[in-house]
Amino acid sequence: MLETVTLFAVLIILATFCLGLYMTLRDRRSLFVLFPIAFFSFICIKYFWILGIVFIIPLLLPLFKKLDMGDTAILSIFSAIVLANFMLNFFLTVPIQGMFWLALFAAGVVCALGIIGIFEHDLLRFLVISNILQVAFVLLDLTVAAMSGKIGLLGTIQIFNYTITGTLIFITLGILSDNGKLHNFSKLHGRFHLDKINATGATVAALSLVGLPGLNIFVSEWYLFVAAFKINAFLSVIGIFAAMILFIMYFKIPYHLFVGKPKHEHPSPWSLKIMVLALTLACIIFGILPDLQLMILT
Repeated sequence: MLETVTLFAVLIILATFCLGLYMTLRDRRSLFVLFPIAFFSFICIKYFWILGIVFIIPLLLPLFKKLDMGDTAILSIFSAIVLANFMLNFFLTVPIQGMFWLALFAAGVVCALGIIGIFEHDLLRFLVISNILQVAFVLLDLTVAAMSGKIGLLGTIQIFNYTITGTLIFITLGILSDNGKLHNFSKLHGRFHLDKINATGATVAALSLVGLPGLNIFVSEWYLFVAAFKINAFLSVIGIFAAMILFIMYFKIPYHLFVGKPKHEHPSPWSLKIMVLALTLACIIFGILPDLQLMILT
C-alpha cells in the first residue's frame, strides 16, 4: 500500500498547489480554508485512512450552504481525493457482499445526478453535483475493480484523472465567472472570445469529463467498461448509458462559452494561465498516451 499512499499524497500536493495559486491571485480569504483542509487530508491519507469517512460532510455541504467558488472548490476536490482513498482502503480490508448490486447502485447514482445536472443552471451547484457524481464514478470503478481483481489499477485511475480534470474545471470556471459572482450559466455566454486560454481549458475539462476519446478520463472509462462487460454485460450497458447522459450534462459548458456575446471581462494573470495550460496539456497527454498512466499507477 506504500505506492498507493504516495500516489494519493501527490494528488493532495497537486491540488494544494493549483488551488493555492488560484486563491492567492483571486480569493486570498479562501487560503484560510485551503491549508487546514489540505493538512487534515494529508494526515488522513498518510496515517488514518478510516477518518476519511468524515469528508462526506464537506462533500455535501456546498449543496446546503451557499459558498463562494474558492471554498466550494477546496471542499469538493479534497473530499473527492480523501473519500476515494477511504473507499479503496475499505474495499481492500473489509469483505463486502453484494458487490454487483453496489455497482448497480453507483451507476444509478451517476445517471440520476447526471440528469439533475442537465437541468441545473446555477454554476456552483452544477460543479458540486458534478463532483459528487465523480465520487460515485470512483465507487463504481472500485466495485468493478474488486469483482475483476484489478483493484490496483481501476481503484486509482479514476481519482488520478479526476484530480487533474476536476481541479482544471473549478479553476477555469472560477476565473471565467469572477470567482462565482457570475453564478448563472447564461452569464458566461461568449466568454471564449475574451479569455481563450481559460475557456479552452474549461472546454477540454468538460469534454474529458464526458469521456471523449483522446482525453484522460476516457482512459479511465475504457478500462471500466471493458472490465464491467467481462463481469456482466448489463452493467457495462448501464455505464455507457450514464456516459451518454454526462455528454448532455457537460456539453452546456462549451455551448455557453462559445455562443453569444460576452458582457463582462475579468482578465487573469499569466501565472494562472500557464497553470491552466499545464493542466490542459496533462488532460491531453494522459489521454493520447494511456501507457503513461499505466506506468504511473502500476
